[in-house]
Amino acid sequence: MLCVNPDKFVVNPDGSMKLMQGLIAEYYERELGGRVLWFGKPVKETYVDGVREIKENISLDSESTESNAGNSDSNKKRILMIGDAFETDVQGVANANGTPAGTRGPANVDSLMIVNTGIHYEKDLKELGRDWTVGDIVELGDKKFGGLKPTFVAERCGW
Repeated sequence: MLCVNPDKFVVNPDGSMKLMQGLIAEYYERELGGRVLWFGKPVKETYVDGVREIKENISLDSESTESNAGNSDSNKKRILMIGDAFETDVQGVANANGTPAGTRGPANVDSLMIVNTGIHYEKDLKELGRDWTVGDIVELGDKKFGGLKPTFVAERCGW
């Protein structure tokens, strides 16, 4: 079986959850003993190849970046992955960096986990019965996801 999107769940705009193909592939592999070829996040090559392509093909306009306060050459080489799931998004960054999640490695990728509109709010944090804290995110990563930690967390992402 080929699984090109290993997401197991998605949160719909109305807050309901939908099962995704990653859950079927996981069942096929674990329960039925089938072989699955996984592509996309969190496969290391997905991130490493993407980072390399960005760094090779994107040149920053020196005029626009010079006017941005705090912009340095080292910041121009940093990449931020925005996502909502430990298993795919945060794990993918950890795989790319070759270091524990929450620390920057050779790929120089950070992760921003969007919480209130993401998968873990409905599945894991809503039951708290209160507003979540960064400590709750760290605890969730420790308890359910082998110590994974996003570099940053935010309630939502919008523009």
